[in-house]
Amino acid sequence: MNNQPATSVRSPFYAVFRSIHILDSSLINAYFPKKSTALTEFSPERKRTPYMTNGCESETTSLNSPPSPHQQLATMPADKRGRLFGAGSSFQTKYVVPFMYKVFAHVPPRLLYNQIYYRLSKGARNLYAPTYQHRIFSTVNLETRTICNGKCLFCPASIKGVRPDELMPWEIFVNVIDQLKKISFSGQIALFINNEPLLDSRLPQMVSYVRAACPAATVVVSTNGILLNLERALELYRAGLDRLIVNMYTRNRSWLPQVHQIALELPDEYWRKTYVFFRRDDDELTNRAGASPNKPKLTQPIRAFCELPFNQINITASGRVGLCCLDYYFSEEMGNVAQQELLSIWFGARLQQVRQSLLNYDRQAANLCTVCDYPGYKQLVGPYSIFRRFVPWLWW
Repeated sequence: MNNQPATSVRSPFYAVFRSIHILDSSLINAYFPKKSTALTEFSPERKRTPYMTNGCESETTSLNSPPSPHQQLATMPADKRGRLFGAGSSFQTKYVVPFMYKVFAHVPPRLLYNQIYYRLSKGARNLYAPTYQHRIFSTVNLETRTICNGKCLFCPASIKGVRPDELMPWEIFVNVIDQLKKISFSGQIALFINNEPLLDSRLPQMVSYVRAACPAATVVVSTNGILLNLERALELYRAGLDRLIVNMYTRNRSWLPQVHQIALELPDEYWRKTYVFFRRDDDELTNRAGASPNKPKLTQPIRAFCELPFNQINITASGRVGLCCLDYYFSEEMGNVAQQELLSIWFGARLQQVRQSLLNYDRQAANLCTVCDYPGYKQLVGPYSIFRRFVPWLWW
């Protein structure tokens, strides 16, 4: 196995795209603002640009059709634009994303899975390899209620009745947060996994408890926006929320009326921490470790590293800990926080076995991994980081 650092890897692909980056960096920066957390902020001072109007030559809107979300955004007051990324940027939406999907659709699967993913995941692998045996999670994902009210075709949560409607007992929630308090956890605490967090009426109280126990942590909630309104957004922020992510899944990437109201009326101090995504509810993304309704399981495992078991711990309502956030059914149970300490599960033999296998680019240590097409990274690291401006949003 080659243990050379990722920075020593060079290929024709790297040389070509590095040259493009150097020669045309101004154009790339204009259309693909550099991202640090896979989310981009539109500067309040940024003026209206053509690609924010859904590719239309004119910014005027027909009286017979509602304005596109991008036209609505462009006509908002500058201090209300907030943060928008990926599908919300019409240049990426109309041209880049479809083009990249078409390109990868014509790549032979074995080449894509065993060569391209292998190379692109190598930088992340070399990042985690030296320290994984004593490195703790950077993200804690808590699923406090197991159901969702969405109907997205790519998500197993849209199939009603496949999982029971479970509510996390308050005692388990407090137990987990108190353990994080003991270790002065300063990473991200996300109160969602594959569910709709606003279906849990206790959410503001949970945010408040996390904020008091772990003041250095980043508290995040991601919602589809169906149950969101201005009052609920204000309640969450006043309870101590750091980031609210709104994924609006519609067939035509349009505003939900209540989210549009939030965009216009939420105070600036909170709107700056609000991330709005325009997404399609019929997208074909990853196969969610074989659970996606609109994409099949793999018949042979990918030869690539995966960082998810190295940086996140996922806890469902019953206290069970899954392998990763793609383990929708929690079929690969690593432990249960109702019976074990959080760190004993994290450093347990089962998770360590999976990690060692993934470091060898082997996805056969867990049944879930053998059928999963997730490329193994959320951000490119090392020589292939040039691609970071182009493809980080393709896989999720």
